[in-house]
Amino acid sequence: MPWIANKRFWDMAVYYSAKHVLVVDDTLSIRRSICKTLQAEGCECRQAVNGTAALE
Repeated sequence: MPWIANKRFWDMAVYYSAKHVLVVDDTLSIRRSICKTLQAEGCECRQAVNGTAALE
């Protein structure tokens, strides 16, 4: 891996390489569809049915 002089760039690169996504929607089929697409792109996907569940 090449040396990166700009620490801010490195912090952003680490942030964007972490592919964890929380999908929040009240419709199960929508959540499943979105998660399936995201998982195909290499993301780890979690689901929540509403905002309260998402905060938990």
